[in-house]
Amino acid sequence: MLLRRRGFGAGVLWGLAATATPNILFAVPAASWWAWRRIRTLAMPGLFVLGVALPVLAVAARNFMVAGETVLISSNGGINFYIGNNPDYDRTIACGRAVNSSAWRRSRKTSAS
Repeated sequence: MLLRRRGFGAGVLWGLAATATPNILFAVPAASWWAWRRIRTLAMPGLFVLGVALPVLAVAARNFMVAGETVLISSNGGINFYIGNNPDYDRTIACGRAVNSSAWRRSRKTSAS
């Protein structure tokens, strides 16, 4: 019984970590397999996966209620992937800062007038 609670608790903690860093979800199958190999019962990995799913589904439900879209955890993965892996990475980041700072200056001028 204690091992089952630990598996569920570890899953919940893993799910909470996934709400901050969704990439950790890619390792859930490997962690489930490891738990199965160690205990040799399906209860531990099953409870682990259930524990992971609860926080993730809670965030997905919140996203649906607020935005009306079915987004699992976050919807900015595509742009982050592009920014991090495009050949003009340095220029893309530099342009982003320049655009943001000039837009900020313009907004400050109009709000001051």
